[in-house]
Amino acid sequence: MLTKEIIETVEKDSNIQVNDEDTYWSIQVDNPCGEDFSFDIDKTEDNHDIEQIISYCDDFDPEEHAQMWLGGKGAPGMRQLLDNSDNIKESLNQLACQLRDFL
Repeated sequence: MLTKEIIETVEKDSNIQVNDEDTYWSIQVDNPCGEDFSFDIDKTEDNHDIEQIISYCDDFDPEEHAQMWLGGKGAPGMRQLLDNSDNIKESLNQLACQLRDFL
């Protein structure tokens, strides 16, 4: 189960913020493009929130993420989108590694 101690460990010296909402955790990743990238994890899933976060991190596809933004209004160029998506993936990999230590 995600605790205050775990959140403090994850947020220390990283570009990740974990926000405790009523029924879910909102995980935000700061990135070079300034994209408001975040994802939510339901707290009601039998205290498997850490596993759910790790699963999301492991399943994140940088190319799919860049493709989603390609051609969108105000979207940066392809290289910047790919670099940003790779940066997000690197941050998610670090988050997953940190959280695995708490399982």
